[in-house]
Amino acid sequence: LKNPTEASILFIFKKNNSLYFYINYKDFNKIFIKNYYFLFLISEILNRVLKSIYFLKINIKNIYY
Repeated sequence: LKNPTEASILFIFKKNNSLYFYINYKDFNKIFIKNYYFLFLISEILNRVLKSIYFLKINIKNIYY
């Protein structure tokens, strides 16, 4: 692979002669940090909320999924 963000794509025959679509992400995954999520510390969030005057309701679950 020339580009580190490329992934090789292969078609492999299964035992029943059907094709299996295979993508090799090995090199692609080496450049990314696994399980890294931008999460604030709870203490930081509480400090911000306690100093604020206005409050907004947001759905945090949809941000991280």
